[in-house]
Amino acid sequence: MQPLPVFKSAPTLLRLDEVRKASDETYVNSGLTMTFAIKDSAEATVTNGTGSLSYIAASNGRYEGTIPSNVGLTVGQSGAHIEITVTGTVSDFRRIPLDVIYHREQP
Repeated sequence: MQPLPVFKSAPTLLRLDEVRKASDETYVNSGLTMTFAIKDSAEATVTNGTGSLSYIAASNGRYEGTIPSNVGLTVGQSGAHIEITVTGTVSDFRRIPLDVIYHREQP
């Protein structure tokens, strides 16, 4: 899985698109709670590294949240990852590696 770029000097948009039920492939537009925790290589949650994702109205299963620019990560930090937990009418868990960069850098 490709690392998710996270900007150290600017907020980073976190988006999950087209969230669907496995049983019938319909979009899940309500009834979910999505939270995230950003962790370091020792599995400790970093400063300012938690939040939630909210449904975007009329979007067919799009949920968005923001990782703040003051998240407790350093540029080039290895082992950092984000854990997204979904509960409600659908349950899911995702662990995605992070690539911490300054806003003007390319991942």
